[in-house]
Amino acid sequence: MEGSALPFSRGAGFTLGSNILYAISKLKSQVCELEEELKKKNILIKEKEVSATDLQSRCINLKNKIAYLDHELQNFKDKACSLDDELCKVHAKAKEQENHTENSKISYSAAATKMNGLFYKLCEQLQLSIENIKNQKLTTFESKIASEV
Repeated sequence: MEGSALPFSRGAGFTLGSNILYAISKLKSQVCELEEELKKKNILIKEKEVSATDLQSRCINLKNKIAYLDHELQNFKDKACSLDDELCKVHAKAKEQENHTENSKISYSAAATKMNGLFYKLCEQLQLSIENIKNQKLTTFESKIASEV
């Protein structure tokens, strides 16, 4: 019996041992797969952390750029307002000069009209004076002739 039991136990032990080795091998393989999967997940987590940090950094950079561009925009708006004010002043000055020119034209025109009126009055007075002188000379000449006769 011993002889017959021994080979059976050896075979059973061998089968049991090979099953255990197979199970251990399978477990090792599963552990390796899980480790690989864990590494991949850790890498993904690290990448996500890096990308999250990178995104935060980019967000801060964009906020800084936006603040800078807002500042530049405000500077351009201020400059545009300043230029608009200067343009209004130039337009006002041009309008004032135009009005002054119009007033000068009116003043010149009024002065010319007044001078023209004075010229005609002077002409009338000269004609009257000439007629008076002629009349005086004529009267004097007639008196002289009358006294001689």
